[in-house]
Amino acid sequence: MTRITVLSLLCLVVAVLAGCGGGEQPKARSPRSATRPVPEGLWITDPPDSARVPYRPYVLGTVSDTSVSAVFLVVHPTPTKEYWIQPPCMIRSDGAWMGQPYIGLEDTPAGVSFEIRAVADPTDDARPGSSLKDWPQARYSSNVITVFRQ
Repeated sequence: MTRITVLSLLCLVVAVLAGCGGGEQPKARSPRSATRPVPEGLWITDPPDSARVPYRPYVLGTVSDTSVSAVFLVVHPTPTKEYWIQPPCMIRSDGAWMGQPYIGLEDTPAGVSFEIRAVADPTDDARPGSSLKDWPQARYSSNVITVFRQ
């Protein structure tokens, strides 16, 4: 991806999450479209399953319960038995959220697979940067997606 493309994508994401950008916002791919009701629970809506992603991709989703106080992404490198808690996601008042997890290390080879799940209001001792032996217990847990490093 070129530097201009990355900067354009970053500006678009920030504008959408901030609710600014002038005029009508483009419809994002999410369960919140006008043709479908918002599904109950917590969902990862982007990237799609089996996507190839960079070291720090943007992960977008929704949560139907707007009283949720915290959403964290959990990354499981599939060759290991560790589940890494990522920094907290930004949550909008309408339940849309965005996070930017670490997918491996900067020098992780292309093609390595990782599972990602979002958790809302975890009940386990889930601190960013900590490693667990399984998915953490939480008030809500999302769908699991598999991604591959670019």
